[in-house]
Amino acid sequence: MWKDLSSNDVTVVSGTMDELRNVIDAEVENREYLTRSGGVMTIMGVMEGRIESESVQFMGCTILERLASTDSETNEAIREMGGISMIRESLRQHSNSERVQRIGNAALRSEEHTSELQSHS
Repeated sequence: MWKDLSSNDVTVVSGTMDELRNVIDAEVENREYLTRSGGVMTIMGVMEGRIESESVQFMGCTILERLASTDSETNEAIREMGGISMIRESLRQHSNSERVQRIGNAALRSEEHTSELQSHS
C-alpha cells in the first residue's frame, strides 16, 4: 500500500488513500499504528507533492481529520509535523471544492477541539 502512495498516477494515489481511510475507519488501533509508523508524515508528504489534485487533498484531509480525533497524542503529532499548515494550504489551493472545504474545516475543528480538551486536562 505505501508504495502506491508514491505512484506517478494520481488515480492510484487517490485510490490508495481511500483504502487507507477505510483501514483507519475499521479500527482505532489502525489509527494508532498509522501514527506510530510514520503515516502522518507520509500522508502530508503525499498531500504536499500532489497539492494540485483535489481528490488527493480531499482524502488527505479526511485521513488527518480521522487521526486528529483519535487522541491528544496523535493530535499533537499532527500539529508538530505541520498538519495544520498542510490543511490550510489544501483549503487555499482548492477553495472552489466543496468537499475539500467541508473536510478540511472539519479537520481543523478536530485539531482545535482535541487541543482544547488537552489544555483543560
